Amino acid sequence: MNEVERLEAQAALAWPAEKRVLAELGVGGTVLEVGCGPGALLERLRELSGTLVAVEPDAEYAALARARVPEAEVLDGRAEVLPLQHAAVDAAVVRYVFQHVADPGAAARELRRVLRPGGVLAAIEVDGQLWGIAEPSFPETAAIHAKVWVAQRDRGGDRMIGRRLPAILREAGFGDVRVDVYTYSSLELGLDAFDVHLDPAQLAPAVEDGTITPAELATAADAYRRFRADPNAFVLLAGLVVSGRA
Repeated sequence: MNEVERLEAQAALAWPAEKRVLAELGVGGTVLEVGCGPGALLERLRELSGTLVAVEPDAEYAALARARVPEAEVLDGRAEVLPLQHAAVDAAVVRYVFQHVADPGAAARELRRVLRPGGVLAAIEVDGQLWGIAEPSFPETAAIHAKVWVAQRDRGGDRMIGRRLPAILREAGFGDVRVDVYTYSSLELGLDAFDVHLDPAQLAPAVEDGTITPAELATAADAYRRFRADPNAFVLLAGLVVSGRA
């Protein structure tokens, strides 16, 4: 599975739960997605919005998003410096972006700047310690994933951003800050649907950059084979939507 396919599978898996929360928050009107990638979520946001605007720093991904959602205006830019006028949009959706931003406070302030008064920001994120549960679990893999999270932090990201986002939004001037938690599990979706999150093949880049060793990747792969072989295997994932109003 290449990265575009992975992003599509990831979006498809969580969209029903995410759509419910976004609709409850009143996401609609002119909606901005920051970090739209190849357009997997952007295409789905058409179900909530009449006008779509997106920002994406990767030129190849931006081209894919334009082809996939031709009615959307896809702009070059990044979260910390948005190429939009003040009070330009009614809502902003930022999915799995804050965890990769070196200065999430700056990104939050920019998002507040481009939102109209009363507009809503919905940040869909994770927190490493609230990621979910799996049964059976294999403790030997925890240290491997911890190394990947530390490497993300060293690059300026934060896998634990979920717990920090409420304070970040308040400090950026947002009001009505709230946290909604949604879950989805293999009970209703089946184990295969969760390969996009659980398959250790996605750890291969961490071997290439020296974050983990080939032996650690083999350990993770063996644990996943044992997990899939268990007739009672179960996984539940949790996502966070941290929101606030301009």
